[in-house]
Amino acid sequence: MHSPTQLFQLVVPRRPTVLRSLRISLLTLGLVFVGQPAWATPTFPSVIRETLGASAEPACQVCHNGPTRIGTVTRAFGLAMRARGLVLYNEASLRSALAKMRSDGVDSNGDGVLDVDALKAGMDPNGEVVAGEIGDLTPRPEFGCVGSVAGTEPGSLLSVFAVLGFLALRRRR
Repeated sequence: MHSPTQLFQLVVPRRPTVLRSLRISLLTLGLVFVGQPAWATPTFPSVIRETLGASAEPACQVCHNGPTRIGTVTRAFGLAMRARGLVLYNEASLRSALAKMRSDGVDSNGDGVLDVDALKAGMDPNGEVVAGEIGDLTPRPEFGCVGSVAGTEPGSLLSVFAVLGFLALRRRR
């Protein structure tokens, strides 16, 4: 049976140019994935605040259910925005979707307050605002749309392996 080092030597030839390219690739992967955001669009809360003239930025949980990753836009407001053309990382589509939400008179929770007016007033268009609960629109600085808890993002493990691979190749020299 081969050790991991022997298997690596079988797969990767010991030519300097190949090793150097591999080291550069692993380092690049590590840098790309270390501290990777949770894949929500980080500028959307500020664009919503600016577009609606709200006093504060809404929390990411207005659209996302749980962690702010691709595939977690499952709350009523977020689904209504997507149905009106919202596209990931596209601020123009966000502004357009907000305008369509107003013109369509969308009230996701049926409380008689339009979703865009609820956001402007600092309320959750999906339901009641309960301080400290998921519907609370108070941004959490330790998380937000772009933060992450160490070790919880899918890129974290890949980052660790990329950095370890880089260090292993560097030691062999």
